[in-house]
Amino acid sequence: RAKEGRRAARNDDDDDDDPKGGRKKKNLVTKSSLMLGLGETRDEVRRAMDDLRSHGVDVLTLGQYLRPTERHLSVVEYVRPEVFDDLREVGEAEFGFAYVASGPLVRSSYKAGEFFIANFIDEQRKKQATPKTQAF
Repeated sequence: RAKEGRRAARNDDDDDDDPKGGRKKKNLVTKSSLMLGLGETRDEVRRAMDDLRSHGVDVLTLGQYLRPTERHLSVVEYVRPEVFDDLREVGEAEFGFAYVASGPLVRSSYKAGEFFIANFIDEQRKKQATPKTQAF
């Protein structure tokens, strides 16, 4: 059996959150990350997504945990690419993340900001290019 992860890890409200789960600084885009493959269940991942959205997280990265050294936790499972694809769809469509980068090689610094911005700009351009109709 693999060692357990850090027990000290918390997701309590911090100073940037108000008591209702919204951010004080509304113009910020927030990002969080989950590493998969340590024995978590799909329900646990969904609960984590729900918790993150309820705390106002906008962008999520999901990646495969890879054991850096023998002293670190062992990999319990290598998550299949199609599971990462499904979790991306669930995160965006069901939980409402603005962007989910999800795949075996995705890391927390996985250019999520750049992808989000590129996607945002594309959406804005599409909206501007769509002809507006007026009712008379």
